[in-house]
Amino acid sequence: MTPRDVVSWREQALCAEVSGDLFFPDDDDIYPARASAALSVCVACKVSAECLVDALNTRDNWFGIRAGLFPAERRALLRKRA
Repeated sequence: MTPRDVVSWREQALCAEVSGDLFFPDDDDIYPARASAALSVCVACKVSAECLVDALNTRDNWFGIRAGLFPAERRALLRKRA
């Protein structure tokens, strides 16, 4: 099997099938609805564990929802991991 045959986790991610804006909700009236929709995508995604590992390893923890977690939740995991 060559590297070209291996499908990356990003190509399998459900978030690739929806608008990226969904994962960066604003602090306005639609915030709870958009956050809920993003979390639903993450819960159904079969590569959310890989997404979380990537977010923690790259320190991508200040904006947006990743792997079903808000930035503050990801930062808390990093503190526990240290």
